[in-house]
Amino acid sequence: MLGYDREDLVCGRLRWTDLTPPEWFDLDIRRWIPELKTTGSLQPFEKEYFRKDGGRIPVLIGVASFQRVGTKGVAFVLDLTERKRAEAEARESERDTAKCRRIWRMRTALQRWASSRPRSPMK
Repeated sequence: MLGYDREDLVCGRLRWTDLTPPEWFDLDIRRWIPELKTTGSLQPFEKEYFRKDGGRIPVLIGVASFQRVGTKGVAFVLDLTERKRAEAEARESERDTAKCRRIWRMRTALQRWASSRPRSPMK
């Protein structure tokens, strides 16, 4: 998903602070870390991570500590790339549909206007 391998993980080259884009880091520090320390878990939330190649990937993350105040726990990270792509396509489709409806209404209004005007006889 991120392009890292097991060696990157084992050697300690894979840290969430390095994977987190700057605009997400502040939210992590102000909200997610204190919530994890207080409750011992985090409800799933969306954010982005950097891939090894520098690109970004939208993810869904959930976390739970094994002990309320502990450094060990479990987390999941799901790739939301396909979901985000499908949502973007749905928004585009909605925009296209709305545009077609506006064009259809204009066409209908123009036809009504044209049919209500008196016709002059052809000479």
